[in-house]
Amino acid sequence: MRTGRTMIGLSIVLGSLAMAATASATDGHWTNLANSSMYLGVAGGGQHCDPRWCYLNEGTRLIVWQSAGTWLSDQYWSTTTPGTGIVRDYYNRYPDSASMCMGVQGGSGAGPGARLIMWHCDTGSYPDQNWEIIPWYDSRIQAPFSGCYVFRNTMTNLYMGVAGGNVSNGTDVIQWGFIKGTANVDDGTWHKDQFWCPR
Repeated sequence: MRTGRTMIGLSIVLGSLAMAATASATDGHWTNLANSSMYLGVAGGGQHCDPRWCYLNEGTRLIVWQSAGTWLSDQYWSTTTPGTGIVRDYYNRYPDSASMCMGVQGGSGAGPGARLIMWHCDTGSYPDQNWEIIPWYDSRIQAPFSGCYVFRNTMTNLYMGVAGGNVSNGTDVIQWGFIKGTANVDDGTWHKDQFWCPR
């Protein structure tokens, strides 16, 4: 029989979990669950560098690459985790440069397999730049990968992954339908390349 004290304790725990899941702005790196030595980055790294910052060219594709070894890299991102918003790259966060956001090549006409690219931030004109970052425990996901997330494009309803599941240097980052394994069990049927873990 449950006591009042047990129910109060349960309420406190559940309340704490809800608070822990509150969306917040997060700056950092994202590794891929299928190969934790591979990071979300931008092909060619920063372009047009000077002593203060680097720029990224519009249309530059996203790739996975081993650690660049510094937080001042194209592998450093600003996101809302968990939650919905833009995904910005570090190189274009300075006031003097045009802010660049992650989007989908082809925009509204893009389907599964479309590359993810960088473009100047304008969610009004480019709704493909809106991403929902969903935690592993969400009822839509229910994955056994504690601490990791999936990125869902709110326009296409497709998820960020790695082309062919080949998580190695230089492979394109693409959007694809979410492939779900057995709830809360790592049974080998999950596509781990669709999971990203903050670091």
